[in-house]
Amino acid sequence: MTLLAENKAVIRAVFEALDADRLGMLDDHPGYWQTREVIPMLKGAFPDLRHEIKEQIAEGDLVATFSIVDYRRLRPRWTASHRPAITD
Repeated sequence: MTLLAENKAVIRAVFEALDADRLGMLDDHPGYWQTREVIPMLKGAFPDLRHEIKEQIAEGDLVATFSIVDYRRLRPRWTASHRPAITD
C-alpha cells in the first residue's frame, strides 16, 4: 500500500469510528482533540449521524474527503418552541 493510500485509509477509519461511536480511536491521533469534543454533542442531537465517503484525494500528507452526512433516519432530540428569542 502506498503512503497516499495509507493516509486515505486512516481518514476512512476515523469516519468509521465516528459513525460507530468508537471515539477512543481518536485518542491515537492528537490532531483530533477538537473532533473528540464536538462529536458527542452532534451525536446527542442526531444519534443516527452517518458519513458516506464519496471521494478522497490525497497529496503528500494531506487528504481531502468529500462525504455525505446523513442524519434523517431519526428525528433530532430537540423541538422548536416557535417563540422569538428575547435578549436584554
